[in-house]
Formats: sequence, C-alpha cells, structure tokens
Amino acid sequence: MSQSIIPPAFLLEMSQQLNTQNNRITADPIFMVCYDKWLTSSNDRGDKTIFLVIDDEHYEYAEFSEVVSHMAEYHEEWAATRCSDDEEDELSESLTEDNFEFVTLPEGVTIERVEMQKNMEVVKACLTEADAKAFIARKQHDYAPLYTYAFSMCFTPQMIELRKWIMSLTKSEVAS
Repeated sequence: MSQSIIPPAFLLEMSQQLNTQNNRITADPIFMVCYDKWLTSSNDRGDKTIFLVIDDEHYEYAEFSEVVSHMAEYHEEWAATRCSDDEEDELSESLTEDNFEFVTLPEGVTIERVEMQKNMEVVKACLTEADAKAFIARKQHDYAPLYTYAFSMCFTPQMIELRKWIMSLTKSEVAS
C-alpha cells in the first residue's frame, strides 16, 4: 500500500524559487548573507591605508591631507612654526605621508599609518536568494551593510542532492 505524501507549501514555494532564480553563473548555489569587516594587516598588505591622529582624542582619516588639516586646526601653534601666515600648503609640504614619522610633533600627539584589509564575514546561509534578501530586509539595522554572495555547494553532495530533490517538487510546473 503506497501512501502519497503532499509536500508542505513552503517547500513548494522554495522549489519554484530554486527553479526560477538567477544562479549567478554558479553551480548549485547557496546564498550567503555577508558584510565587509575591516581588519588591520601587515605593512603593504592591505586594501586601504588609514591614518590615526592620537592627541586628546582619537581621529581616523582616509587621506593624509585630512591629517594635515587636523594638525593645522587643532595644533595651530605647532603648525604656525612650520609655515608663514598659516599657509596650509606650506604645512602640507613639511608634513607629508612619506616623512611624518620623522617630524617632531607636539607633545602628546602621535600619527600612525595603519594598513587595513577587507574581510568578508558570513552572517547566514540560505538556499534561495529570496530568503537571503528577506533576511537583509529584516535584519539590516543590526549589521554593517549586508549583501548576498552566491557560493557553490561543490563538494557537499548531501546539500546538492537535497537541493535537487526540492527543485524536483515543481520541476514539471516550471517546464510547462
């Protein structure tokens, strides 16, 4: 006696999504919800360089010209000894990205160059892109900007078979 099992509605919906979604030219994709996290790295190994100015507080700048502006604004006496008539152009010639380690800075002030490397952090894995996008819509406020990335489930035969089985639930509907 054979008993017919009716798949739940959510599996049928997932099957339709798997059969119709853009796989992003990826074999057996699984959609990862990710965000970029910046980590410090070894010298000359980073994706970007930032500069830290540490005086009474900590300031972070993406461009060295911002460091020069900071020094001119917050350390006026020091800057005045390096240029005539408070010319920031002259200050930027005497304080450069190449020589700042050798310039005598005001007491209690340090400038550091930090190499940063971008690292992809995975938050969640989803079988469908629609599920990944729904998660982003629901939880974006808890993370840095989230995005989806399609990874291949290559070398995970059980997941591939599960995906194929779910896809087979509505394959005839999609074909017609």
